[in-house]
Amino acid sequence: MKSDCVRKCQTVKAVNFTLIELLVVIAMIAILAGMLLPALNNARRSARMSDCMNNMKTAGQAVQLYANTFDDYLIPSHTGTSYGAWSNYTWMRLLGVNHIVYPPLVNGVADQARYMCPEVPRPFVNNNNRFYCWGMNMNVTTFNTWTSLKKITRYRQHSTAIFMADTIGGNNVFENAWNLTTYPPTQVYHARFDLRHNGRFNGMFLDGHVTSMNLSAVPAKTSTTAFWTGL
Repeated sequence: MKSDCVRKCQTVKAVNFTLIELLVVIAMIAILAGMLLPALNNARRSARMSDCMNNMKTAGQAVQLYANTFDDYLIPSHTGTSYGAWSNYTWMRLLGVNHIVYPPLVNGVADQARYMCPEVPRPFVNNNNRFYCWGMNMNVTTFNTWTSLKKITRYRQHSTAIFMADTIGGNNVFENAWNLTTYPPTQVYHARFDLRHNGRFNGMFLDGHVTSMNLSAVPAKTSTTAFWTGL
């Protein structure tokens, strides 16, 4: 009888010790997970920033190809109503219908979004079938007209002039974030740089190269700096 009691007590002690060990292991895993989670989140943000840069580099290549195809003219940010069969197209849809890098993008927003910045919330819906999470420098390209289209050859400082960047602004946040003219913006419908990548934004220059920047690298005026004018 005594032997049986000792055996049972030893068994209980062994089970209790195993449960304590398990709780300690679980606690250690929880602590490690808490320590690693911020690093994982930072890694995800860095990956999205890298994806945005790669997508913007693709856009830069497409812009260069468009200029090569159409007698050096820079692509307009939007075609307005005077472009015939190409009327009311954003720049990316205009590239797509001309089979320059992108597919036709017949579904507008739904098609464009996956080629732009993954940091912008999905889904993104607006009334005008547009997706402007990148804005164009309206000092070097145009909007809505054939007559004022500008050639890339008129600019001397391609590697210095900003052409496109991560932007936010306008009446519906991303919808109208296309008109990048000055910093800070001078009108309510103008875009501002969106520091969505850990306090930085991606910018594509007139020669097609893309870099990550902060606001300290941005001149405030448009008339006297190559950053805004390319001249």
